[in-house]
Amino acid sequence: MLVILANMKVKEGKADEFEALVRDLAASVRQDEPGNKMYTLNKTDNGEYVFIEQYDDAAAFKAHSSSAHFKAAFGIMGGLLDGMPVIQQLTEIV
Repeated sequence: MLVILANMKVKEGKADEFEALVRDLAASVRQDEPGNKMYTLNKTDNGEYVFIEQYDDAAAFKAHSSSAHFKAAFGIMGGLLDGMPVIQQLTEIV
């Protein structure tokens, strides 16, 4: 399994808009991406966001990254973020 951690900082005053956008995106991912096993957005104590995503393999992650719903959401998301996302790709061991 491939695990993605994506840390993001959202611009001040944009959290509600960001969370609404991600709710819609997550619904599409869960419905339309059979290779996705987990897609969650989490918030840290300091107000930053962390996506935790799990895919069957790299091909499933590539399908996610090239999907119409991801591209549309990411185009909007870029204007809500305070800086670039920090993305880690992990391989699940256990």
